[in-house]
Amino acid sequence: MFKRLVIGAIVGAAVTWVYKDRISYSTDDVTRNVRERMAAALDAAAERVDSIANIVEEGLHEAARLISRRPRPALARDAVDTPGKLS
Repeated sequence: MFKRLVIGAIVGAAVTWVYKDRISYSTDDVTRNVRERMAAALDAAAERVDSIANIVEEGLHEAARLISRRPRPALARDAVDTPGKLS
């Protein structure tokens, strides 16, 4: 059993040494593709977040504008405390 382990390790090391350039190229190619896809996905997500943030910001500004234009109701204590006002 130990003999098979040693032989397997030697064969694995020899194959790795012989094909190291192909392995390196393949690994670089795969990681480059993954990085490019992830960068594109992150860019798309950032654009969606910016779009949503703009929509929310516009909604908040519109809500603030509507609130500031709405007349404020008189408080009940103001009507009672003010002499000469009919309730």
